[in-house]
Amino acid sequence: MDKICPICAKDPTSHSFKFMKEKNGQPIFYMKPAMATKYDDGDGLVSHMENALAAIGNKKWIWIIDGEGMEAKHAAELTTAQRVYRLIRDKYGAQLRTVKIINPSWHMKAAIKLGWDTMDATVRAKADILEDRYYSVLEWL
Repeated sequence: MDKICPICAKDPTSHSFKFMKEKNGQPIFYMKPAMATKYDDGDGLVSHMENALAAIGNKKWIWIIDGEGMEAKHAAELTTAQRVYRLIRDKYGAQLRTVKIINPSWHMKAAIKLGWDTMDATVRAKADILEDRYYSVLEWL
């Protein structure tokens, strides 16, 4: 982990973008913003994500974003969300197979609604917002 993120090497709870496993040749990453102690560290998070995604090369990948526990303070980090979106759109969107958004809090739903129409159609088409029941990341592992 220290090669991916020196901040998380000191405190693994800093950012919430974690490689879970590779399934059928596709790396699966999990993010739960409410669990990140440095949820407002945009520079660190973007660097963390860029390093992790660069490490998988050109493999197709799956991203699971868990909105459970997300509050207004997390949703208010719009600049960080925009930077993460641009990183995905500009560098890693072609390899992104799907993004599953599970257990979205109303704060997360509001943030998504705010930015949905400005998102690139290709990236937006890969997003699947699952809110019909409680989901566990284990369902994809």
